[in-house]
Amino acid sequence: MNKPLIFTKMCALGNDFVVIDERERPRNWQPQQVKQICDRRFGVGADQLLLIRKSGKADASMHIYNQDGSKAKQCGNGLRAVASLLLAEKNTQHVEIEVGGFVHRCQMIAHDWIQVAFPLPSIKPGQYIITDDSEFDAAVEVDVGNPHLVLWRNLNEAGSFDELGMSLQQRYQGGINVHAVKQLAYDRIYVEHWERGTGITPSCGSGSIACVFSGVYLGRLKPKVTVENAVSQLIVECMAEEVLLTGAIKTIFSGNIGEI
Repeated sequence: MNKPLIFTKMCALGNDFVVIDERERPRNWQPQQVKQICDRRFGVGADQLLLIRKSGKADASMHIYNQDGSKAKQCGNGLRAVASLLLAEKNTQHVEIEVGGFVHRCQMIAHDWIQVAFPLPSIKPGQYIITDDSEFDAAVEVDVGNPHLVLWRNLNEAGSFDELGMSLQQRYQGGINVHAVKQLAYDRIYVEHWERGTGITPSCGSGSIACVFSGVYLGRLKPKVTVENAVSQLIVECMAEEVLLTGAIKTIFSGNIGEI
């Protein structure tokens, strides 16, 4: 019989995770097992499953599964969650975490505020067509290690974002993360997030980076921006050679899972 899986349930502005340390015993996860753990009625419940594993060039590596069992390439809030655990474990202010071959610098800003450094995103040609009667007046594709479509809302328009997020998946091979931005000021925005493999989620770290980076690219935002959502807020700062993502992380509870 397999040993119970010890996990930690964590939350970043409503974006929640099940984190499992696999540095000693990596597991070959199947999509159905991921779905079971992330299920909000029959499992622990989470937007993503995060696995901590060994790394040859950092303190640890992070591997990501979406709620539907698919693999994800990046997770900004998840990085901050894993960094929080490693910082506490090592009793230090700085750690490095590898994701997809890139090493992210992570540091503690306050007791529950974690900052992670990302390489500069890249802007891709948009495939979303803005029509005259659209509730959006701009659309930008941004690659943050994973793909994002950032839609900029007209001030007085608000349709069903859940339906739009789902419908847009058909236009992109493998799907895409979709974000609806309402500009509040040159240094403040409000964002709705639709994550591929998960759906509507209150927050998305890499998506927040994509939103701010696209706003700077369009000339709508200053380099340092507060990103609000229905739950709380985080900060994105676009530097000359990197982007910093800073926000709060909470550990909700720990436990163990039996056979799955």
